[in-house]
Amino acid sequence: MHIGNMDSSSQHLVNELTIQSTEIFNAMPEPAFLLSEDGVYLNVFGGKDAERHHDPVVLKGKSLFDVFPEKLASLFLTYVQEVIESGISRTCQYTMDLSDIDAFKDQTGPKGVRYFEGFLCRVSAGNDRFGVLWTVRCITAYKSLISELKQQKKELMNVSQRDHLTGVYNRVALESVLPNILLKAEQSRSSIAALMIDIDYFKQLNEKFGHIRGDKALVQLGDMLNTCFYPDGYCFRYGGDEFLVVLLDHTIDQVQQLAEQFRMAVSDANIANPDSPVAKYLTVTVGVYFNQQTDASLDPDYLVHLADKALINAKADQKNTTYII
Repeated sequence: MHIGNMDSSSQHLVNELTIQSTEIFNAMPEPAFLLSEDGVYLNVFGGKDAERHHDPVVLKGKSLFDVFPEKLASLFLTYVQEVIESGISRTCQYTMDLSDIDAFKDQTGPKGVRYFEGFLCRVSAGNDRFGVLWTVRCITAYKSLISELKQQKKELMNVSQRDHLTGVYNRVALESVLPNILLKAEQSRSSIAALMIDIDYFKQLNEKFGHIRGDKALVQLGDMLNTCFYPDGYCFRYGGDEFLVVLLDHTIDQVQQLAEQFRMAVSDANIANPDSPVAKYLTVTVGVYFNQQTDASLDPDYLVHLADKALINAKADQKNTTYII
């Protein structure tokens, strides 16, 4: 027998199934609705998955405006009429709070907010009369999964961009975050300040007490950075003992005040560093580059270069100070 040919028993099965097509449609787990051009439910099919849908039979003979809030019903009617007029099928996604649907209140079925996707196509009733077949797919589980994946991606991105000791941004983040900061400053024509911070004689602390003690000192500095510059500042660990802070829309006096507050906070923390020629406690030197109005000529590399230049000048002048260019 050639593929595509049917024997008499197969043909009989087709005939029987055609006669029973309504029962077949009603067995579908997802519902389908036959709507008139004025938004009346002429017939309903399927919807047997009670975990995702209420029994759609209760909608038969009702108008969209009998079922849904007016704003949503008007939107759905627009979809129906557009499909009838154009003959072009369309899809739509929509959200419904099922507690707002009076027709479902006495029924068993899902509760609360649910997400759906509809597919609308025009069907002919003859004599130039048309309706719309609206098939529905519940996509609540899909939406929930997408939301979870987005949150996991956000958390993974956050972990990958954070220095594990200090909690501030790392060098990887610098390459992706800093260009966006500069673009924001350029578009708003706001001021920008870059603070390059160096821990004075951090090597001596590590050699005196060991790297575990040094790591604890870095954790403390990370806390102080977040305390002094959050939420306006973007803080990065630039190197082993160097940090970069970027501030937008601050005056030069405000920047100097914040830089000095951080420098003094480190000194006042009394983190022992007895072999430092500067002081018996840990200190930092801060180099600051300030630009009153950001423009396109200032790219990330040049901004870091200017902040680093200010730091070099500060260290050459006197450590445990703040130097602004």
